[in-house]
Amino acid sequence: MSAVSGGERILLTGPPHNTKAVVRIDTPDVVAVAVRLDIAGNASLFRGYVRPAGPGSSQVRLKLPRDTPAGEYRGEVTLGETKHAIVVQVAPNVRTRVNPKHLALSAEPGGRAEFDLIVSNDGNVAVDIAKSTRFDLDDGDGQDRALGIALRADLAGDERRVDRFFDELRRSHGGEGRVTVIDGAGPLGPGESRNIRCRVEIPMTTAAGRSYVGTWRVGSASHIVAVTVGKPVLRDNGRKAE
Repeated sequence: MSAVSGGERILLTGPPHNTKAVVRIDTPDVVAVAVRLDIAGNASLFRGYVRPAGPGSSQVRLKLPRDTPAGEYRGEVTLGETKHAIVVQVAPNVRTRVNPKHLALSAEPGGRAEFDLIVSNDGNVAVDIAKSTRFDLDDGDGQDRALGIALRADLAGDERRVDRFFDELRRSHGGEGRVTVIDGAGPLGPGESRNIRCRVEIPMTTAAGRSYVGTWRVGSASHIVAVTVGKPVLRDNGRKAE
């Protein structure tokens, strides 16, 4: 906690939408204050709040736009009748959104599908949309199935039931899927949105007749991929049977 009096400096830290400091100032109630900051060479006014934070202390809080770049900004604020220098240290804030949040598809083992996605950067630092990313595919019923098999199994030798459970759980894992960004990969700046074209590839380790769920990470956002796996389709190779 900082002690301020007679115009001493106040230091606020945090992500842009929630910078704050606790100082030794008595405040009986929530008070709105005007905060002047120099950002990119321009003086701007923002509304801050001072509220009680305990005996003899108060919290000073300032909410800046979410895309305010990380860095240090200086200015001033008046608390009561005293003017104070203020320094706001804005931390990096990674915040991305994806739309839609879910993808549901049917595929055979080794199959693939293409889809579109809108990625929005609501943070204050650039986010890299990777060209290719892998993610785990887990059997939606795998844990219950593994538990049932382990409880009913006749154990051999010194085999433990918990070991059988984890062996069965490992067998239910669908392997790694892969998402390739066909169009739209690369850095996405703060405040930007982009439509990207993607291709998801389903591994051969998935089993026909089962459903899998995986989470593909895009910055701080999660895109849920749900896959229902069907039997491989027999394709005509154009050769005549001998």
